[in-house]
Amino acid sequence: MLLFACAAILLKNLSARTYTTVTNLLLWVGMCVHAGTPSSSHQAWFWAGIPIISPGVNGSSSHAVKALAGALAEKEGYGRGEFSAWINNLRAIATACCTVLYSRWYSIATARGLWAGSVWWVAGLLGGLLPQLLVWASPASDYEDVK
Repeated sequence: MLLFACAAILLKNLSARTYTTVTNLLLWVGMCVHAGTPSSSHQAWFWAGIPIISPGVNGSSSHAVKALAGALAEKEGYGRGEFSAWINNLRAIATACCTVLYSRWYSIATARGLWAGSVWWVAGLLGGLLPQLLVWASPASDYEDVK
């Protein structure tokens, strides 16, 4: 429980953009640690990654921008409930697609004699690095409070 309290502390003390950046990068690094190395299959690598990913896991890295997005949607005339439903449906679709992608990558890796643990790298790229690239590509003004 202490590990997940870290996200709340970060959320309280960092700006929306900084919080999102920190949690995305921790998620990316943590997933790479989960993978370990091709020459080792020790569970220690997997367990060592858990404290690192905990602030951003399960969509926690989007907590700071959810409030901003909801306020912006409301300003544009959408109801908060309607917008929340759209976001939740999009997350479900992304989760389903990523599950298929991860299983396909694992299947291809094992069939070709590649390192199966590399699936964690794919998860880190899609779950941490790709969202962070979107944050870096957007102007800082997008993360200011909507009035």
